Amino acid sequence: MNILYCEDEEDIRDVIHSLIEDMFPDSRVTVCKNGVEGIEAIQNSIAFNLVISDNQMPSVEGKRGDGKALFQFFRNSGHSAPFVICSGCHESEFSELLHEKNFYYLPKIKLTLDSKDFFIKILENSSSTTKA
Repeated sequence: MNILYCEDEEDIRDVIHSLIEDMFPDSRVTVCKNGVEGIEAIQNSIAFNLVISDNQMPSVEGKRGDGKALFQFFRNSGHSAPFVICSGCHESEFSELLHEKNFYYLPKIKLTLDSKDFFIKILENSSSTTKA
């Protein structure tokens, strides 16, 4: 499984990256420090099975680097894999996206090893709704 993880805060990025690797030890995790790097990874990579991203990340060279911009690029590129905004922002910040297929919100403070069940469930739901 290929996972894209984007987070601008280095300490949080390191901790959550380790957590993701512990949850999915046989996966390849691509780590980016903002959404602009995430967009480049999507453009230059094989398909991702799961994207986990912070929302509030800086713009780079005039390009939006937040999680919403990353999600929009991901979907506009034809990808339908689960996309999880893992943020300290309240869920209401994403109300316009919550109706989107395979878009999920997870409060950053709730991301623990116990979150593996959450990710397994959305991955299973995604594979059952993805057309061959």
